[in-house]
Parts: sequence; structure tokens; C-alpha cells
Amino acid sequence: MSNHFYLFRELTLLDRSIIHISISSESIRPTMRFSSFLTIVALLFVQSEATHSTFICTDKSKPEAKVGYCLRRINKDQDHHNKDLPPLYKKDFLVILASPAPKGPKFTCAKLDIANKPVEARFCCHFPPVSPTPPKFQAFTQADIDEFCYTRDAKRKPNHT
Repeated sequence: MSNHFYLFRELTLLDRSIIHISISSESIRPTMRFSSFLTIVALLFVQSEATHSTFICTDKSKPEAKVGYCLRRINKDQDHHNKDLPPLYKKDFLVILASPAPKGPKFTCAKLDIANKPVEARFCCHFPPVSPTPPKFQAFTQADIDEFCYTRDAKRKPNHT
């Protein structure tokens, strides 16, 4: 009687591509390492696609919010030591202007970082002016983001008509 087992698993990713994973008791360690690696790669790919695709600012929920911004949450342990950043006291997010996309009235966060860390979210905002030439990085509270912005990353709610 054999003590070996086999497991076959098929995973469908968000882009509808399929990954086949097979595990046998004879090679469980390498296969599990490889499947963990594939999972991490897939998650990183999905995250980078979300923050690097183009977006438009035409939502009528906040008609004044027509400018694209890239955001990331403030890292309390590291960002407070960065002298290039604005004051962060009681702030939640670091924000930079999104780049204009090559085609049409669109924005992108591709190839942008915020104080050497990746962009985490895309928003359209209408912030009150702070100066004729705003600084590269701005810091805002969650309340500021809620008041002046709407996300371009959230899933749409179903339309009930």
C-alpha cells in the first residue's frame, strides 16, 4: 500500500488566466514553495495594475474633483524622520499629483512613488489651494480625503433603477 498522495488544484486569477498547481507527497516542499511564489507574484501584479492603470475624473458625486492624485498611507515609524516631507502631525495620507496620461484627459500613477514608497491608491480631488506653487508632497487627514476626493479604485455599487 502506497503512502503517497497527489493533490491537483486549478486557480483562476482575476484576469481569467488559469494556474495549475499539483502537489505530491514526494515533492511537497519545492511545489509548495513555488505555489507560494506564484501567489505572491499574482498579488503583486494585481496591486501594480490597479495603481498603474489610467483613470479619469468625471464622477458627478463631486463635480469639482477633476484632478488626479496618487496617495499612500503615512508610515508613522519612517515618514516622520524624512525632512523632505511636510509636517505630518495628525495626518493620515501623503498625496502627490498624478501624471497626465499620454492619451486623452486621463491620469496615471505609473512610475510615481511617494517619498520612495509605492503609491497605494488613486483619487480624484479638489483641494483648497495652499499656495501658487503647491509642494511636491502634501499631507492630509482621512476627513480631508473624504471631503474633497473620491476614489478611482473602489468597485462600483450596483445600479438600482
